[in-house]
Amino acid sequence: MHRTGHILLLHHSEGERMRYVADWFAAGVATDDLLVYVDVDGRGAEALTADLVARGFGAERARRDGRLEIVSLEDLRGVHGCRDGRVSDPAGFAGVRVAVRADAVARRLDPAAYRALEHDLARLCRRSRVSVLCQYDGRTTGRDQLAVALGLHPDWVCASDLSLRHRDHVIQVEGLLSTPNAALLARSLDRMTEDLGTEKVLALDLRQADALTPGACEALLEGTRGFRERGGHVRCGLPPDRAWGRVLSHLLSPDDDSFELA
Repeated sequence: MHRTGHILLLHHSEGERMRYVADWFAAGVATDDLLVYVDVDGRGAEALTADLVARGFGAERARRDGRLEIVSLEDLRGVHGCRDGRVSDPAGFAGVRVAVRADAVARRLDPAAYRALEHDLARLCRRSRVSVLCQYDGRTTGRDQLAVALGLHPDWVCASDLSLRHRDHVIQVEGLLSTPNAALLARSLDRMTEDLGTEKVLALDLRQADALTPGACEALLEGTRGFRERGGHVRCGLPPDRAWGRVLSHLLSPDDDSFELA
């Protein structure tokens, strides 16, 4: 896949959020990326640096080396409104990783401006060497806002124990496909396949899944139902040493050949 793209992260605690950002930034150092943290809430560079250090990322050194920049929301809007090419094409770096509290942005901006910023970021991820980690608090993000967030992030959705990545006609699903995650799983798959053409088979790759409950099996079928009803075909790949296929086979209608187990 082209870098990491426009990512929706649903977190359920501040500690979980910062640990993910710290790990994502550490991976960015390994790939020689410029790192940008957007201080939407105005906490200040020193406090944010200390938070990242506490989660195991060498933020102080990264700032000294010019690898980590902590910017305001206004700075981000200037940079990613394509009025400044510094971040979209960074001299001396392989790419850019931007971490932003998107739920906080949604509270600061009116709905139209918030959506416009998200669309700008998504466009940059497609056209430039930019990856954006948009973070939403799963405890306070309601059903309507989650629907909006999923609509704006059709390429990669991460929760604490679930990850879905989409590119062309391949969706990779990793982690715990459990009943508590079933609603998010179904809604994410529905969004990822909403605009997908039916001329090619959709490869649903579950080979890296750690669990698959009956409720999650139903979510796989529900989330791809719209795509299949339009004439699409799904080929689902499962780990070879698991018996999950029997559960899925039991749920499949004998008259429906649109969902195939591989």
